[in-house]
Amino acid sequence: MSQGLEPTITKLEQWTDKWQNNQIAFHQMSNHPFLVNNLKKLTTTSDEKIRILFPLCGKAVDMAWQSENGQIKIYNGDFFKFSIDLEKPFECVWDRGAYVALFYELRIKYIEHIKKILDKKAKYLMEVFDYDQHLYPGPPFSIPIEEIRQFFGLQFQVEFIESRLFNPFGNLLVKDKHPKMSSSVSKETGIEYWNQSWIKNEIFFHKNENNAYLVKHLNRMIGNKQKSRIFFPLSGKAVDMAWLASLGHEVVGVEFVQMACEQFFSENNIKFTVKDLGDLKLFSSEDGRIKIYNGDFFKFNTKLEKPFECVWDRGAYGALHYDLRAQYAAHIRTLLDRNVHYLLVVFEYDPRTFGGPPHSISQKEIQTFFGDEFKLELIDSQPFESYNKTINPEPGSNNLYLITKNLNLKN
Repeated sequence: MSQGLEPTITKLEQWTDKWQNNQIAFHQMSNHPFLVNNLKKLTTTSDEKIRILFPLCGKAVDMAWQSENGQIKIYNGDFFKFSIDLEKPFECVWDRGAYVALFYELRIKYIEHIKKILDKKAKYLMEVFDYDQHLYPGPPFSIPIEEIRQFFGLQFQVEFIESRLFNPFGNLLVKDKHPKMSSSVSKETGIEYWNQSWIKNEIFFHKNENNAYLVKHLNRMIGNKQKSRIFFPLSGKAVDMAWLASLGHEVVGVEFVQMACEQFFSENNIKFTVKDLGDLKLFSSEDGRIKIYNGDFFKFNTKLEKPFECVWDRGAYGALHYDLRAQYAAHIRTLLDRNVHYLLVVFEYDPRTFGGPPHSISQKEIQTFFGDEFKLELIDSQPFESYNKTINPEPGSNNLYLITKNLNLKN
């Protein structure tokens, strides 16, 4: 059985005019090859009779192909008024031309709504386009995979299963409802990417002056203490570490690129020792105020250092691919004291304009990954120029969040 929706979208008049004037180049007279090739992936459910949802269905011929004995329903009207009061949750969804037709803000609303009508075993085939959007403004819009992962959240797993060149590019994504995200790292933000960045000295993210947010809001992290212990995850060779140590504080960093550790001490004229700990190496200043653990961040734990009350995260969280950010947040939570004050700097911008890194990070994502156990407060924000003014002339924002434990949360 096929069931479709043909609702109001961003501008109803726009699509109504297209249909009245027969300007429907998006409509195809043959079954979609992605659906034909991957139908078995979509319909491997327990029900003998398969119900397939076609959101924003148009007059897709695929519906007739998939119908059995003429069992087709099309609800005409506002998509956001379609609910499980009308149809039970769907195990199968074919989304060809729906998600990609919507503007960015409406795509957020669309995903939030469609998740409400999916069964816990749902399989969701989605076709999207991936192209340089300053060459064509859309629709269909260019959709980065990170946007889909962010909007669907950790309940869903994304698998790339087919691609072809098509007006001018096409991608197909499968979405399975799943308790965890994959922990794989994209080549764009994996360890080798960062190793090569240091080798080639392509370290645009490194600054030779103290971070303005850290200077301005230091007391929000240390609480006016004369001596604090401050954690720098994925520290690089941040000059802020030397500055804080000169104020009498202790600094603990973790950095997987050995060159960065060596350059920090040499460039700041700090004498140091190196100790092999097996999985990690420990670089320590002779006075003991600065320690940088070199190696895999996920092998750093509270057996090496007690939980931290102070964290400065500028460039760590935002450098990572979406899947790895989830893993990163889960791990760093295990390193935090109940009285932690965690300063996190991230960028937020229209992800259509730039794929990262640094990646665009929303407050909602941070709260989702850290969970209700933590409180999130935006304490400073500064605009920065859009990565692509052709797509979006509005500036992005460089945001500073304070993360603390929600001590009032009942277990």
